[in-house]
Amino acid sequence: MKKFALTTGTLLFLFIFVSCERPDYYDEIKEIYREAERLSTSGAEIDSSMWSARSEKWMTFKEAGDYCYYLDELDYRDWRLPTVDELRTLIKDCPKTETGGSCGLTDECIAKEESVYNCFEPQNCYCEDRYYYQGDSNYSKLGDWDALWSSFQNECRNGEDAWYVDFSDGGIHQTTISNIVTCEHYYPPLKYVRCVRQVQDHSQL
Repeated sequence: MKKFALTTGTLLFLFIFVSCERPDYYDEIKEIYREAERLSTSGAEIDSSMWSARSEKWMTFKEAGDYCYYLDELDYRDWRLPTVDELRTLIKDCPKTETGGSCGLTDECIAKEESVYNCFEPQNCYCEDRYYYQGDSNYSKLGDWDALWSSFQNECRNGEDAWYVDFSDGGIHQTTISNIVTCEHYYPPLKYVRCVRQVQDHSQL
């Protein structure tokens, strides 16, 4: 009887201990869901381009280029950073910046103009900010809410700028990636990245 009482007491103590020490699985489940959601768009094909999953973390412009260069996803190794035009194919519900919209920043304009700012009128290159909206009201066909790096960079008065698409406002924006004024005190901006590769256009077959 004493042995039974001792065993029962021990089990009760262990139950209480385990109950108190049991981890909260909510954060773990939420992280698994986020990772599954992130990977769900890997291999999406839009306008003869295949897109990788969004990167797990923010990175600098240089890190983004290296990330795509070394990316091995879906058994493909020919990934690269997307051009501005390619990122514009991912935009929805923002007529200004969708492909063919009034925003003049295109690959063609970038290639032929002496200054990129001859192509860029900021008021024509973004829509209403939806960052705090819920549901499917973002501007991305792939469900992105954040900014994605493009491959385009240019020299500016104080250093170098790089361009990106921010899906919270459907906008095409620039940011300084190297600053000769602040030098070592400058902290380069961080964005997400989706890499791209060309696929065969089946409509041309």
